[in-house]
Amino acid sequence: MSSMNSKFSAADTGVFWDLDACPIPTGLGPDSISANIKLALENFGYTGKVSIFAYSVAEQSEEVKFGSAEIKLKQKLGTSNKKIRSMYLGVMFWGANHSYEPTNLM
Repeated sequence: MSSMNSKFSAADTGVFWDLDACPIPTGLGPDSISANIKLALENFGYTGKVSIFAYSVAEQSEEVKFGSAEIKLKQKLGTSNKKIRSMYLGVMFWGANHSYEPTNLM
């Protein structure tokens, strides 16, 4: 790996997930989704801390499972526009909190 790639391979990764556009497939749960995201990143050489944020207009029935899977759930956001605004703000604040270090966004 080049020095540029290695700098990002150990960096924190923020995953911002639109649950309405990309729902959890039948038969899976937040725990398996979290594990799959982390495994995929690891398989691509990313070893830093992974933070997952999920956004939905609707109320999610498995709210407790999101927390135990270390997914920060933002739900009941009212409208799609409010959800998108909340996601943008989430990315901006996450970036501001990591502004002095390399990071990855998904």
